[in-house]
Amino acid sequence: MEAVQAIITAYGMPVITIGHSLGAMANVAALANIKHKPNWIISLTPLVNLKANFAASMDYVGIPIHVQEHFFQNFEENFNMKIAYFHLNSLYTFDNTQQHLVLYDKEDKIAPYDYLHSYLDDHPQIEAINLNAVGHEKILRSPEAIALILGKVNSLQSEK
Repeated sequence: MEAVQAIITAYGMPVITIGHSLGAMANVAALANIKHKPNWIISLTPLVNLKANFAASMDYVGIPIHVQEHFFQNFEENFNMKIAYFHLNSLYTFDNTQQHLVLYDKEDKIAPYDYLHSYLDDHPQIEAINLNAVGHEKILRSPEAIALILGKVNSLQSEK
């Protein structure tokens, strides 16, 4: 959030934000914290529930529960924040008029669709587009994702 504040101080309030993965969650948290409503929020394969996501990743590679608990304790001590804070459903405080585009891959193993699905159910006004089999990191280079993002940016240009 400090980085977002530094950018705002240097360049002013954004009219559009684009974030990927944890960066998408950070955008929503920072915007809600400063109570700013940009024209568009664009989230690419957003993480929804950081603790569950970390736990699933650690389970996948066989890290024991007691080691995971130690990791979460260290996380909270190092960042001076409860890891439960990092949940998109509770961070998203925008009303139904906020324009928000979410691009995702239903088969994403890093940001599982099960978590995203609950978020989208809670916020049906969000425009969500599944880019099948594009992958978590490859979405950043996906021609389809880039075209969709440029469409939103260009729509702001035509409104001027």
